Amino acid sequence: MSLLHTNISDSKINCSEQWWVDLINGDKSGLEAIYDYYVDDLYRYGMAINNNNSLIKDCIQEVFISLWKYRNNLKKGVNVKSYLYRCLSNKIQKEIVKDRKKFHSNSIENFEYLFLVDSCEKKMIDKQLLSELQQKLSTGITSLPDRQKEVIHLLFFENKTYEEVSNIMSINLRSVYTLAWKAISKLKKLIAAISLLLFACNF
Repeated sequence: MSLLHTNISDSKINCSEQWWVDLINGDKSGLEAIYDYYVDDLYRYGMAINNNNSLIKDCIQEVFISLWKYRNNLKKGVNVKSYLYRCLSNKIQKEIVKDRKKFHSNSIENFEYLFLVDSCEKKMIDKQLLSELQQKLSTGITSLPDRQKEVIHLLFFENKTYEEVSNIMSINLRSVYTLAWKAISKLKKLIAAISLLLFACNF
């Protein structure tokens, strides 16, 4: 990473932190700046959880309405993007439950090699296949239950750690691994099929 890119990134982070402070201090321009800067990321993240366009837009609006309404309760020094993701995730899940949409997140009985998900499967998808198969994988990812889609999006498209995902989704770490394991198990079949197809095409 170049020094220029680093300085630009640091500048954006500093701006985000200042906007957050402005929001807490009752300056509505801080809220507007945060909205303008993060709304596209929030929309993509929301659609990765649930592809109901109107639901996601409504939830994003509700998140920012709540930020302004409860600004006096906000804390300084937070990771603004992660905080917004967590708020949006919680809001979407509440709306899904309220609308009585099907949502399944059944726990799996104890399984071995839990942490191999991070060291093996994540590297396999992230480094070897994702860049080449992302378009075709999107169909498989779309078919996953909402919470599994959210985990996959955060881990492999947002490059979040399992600990960060746990914080954003407001679930414990083991649940994150469980959801990731379930999703990857389903996607592995698709990955294997596409890999064989690509291998055959090279000969």
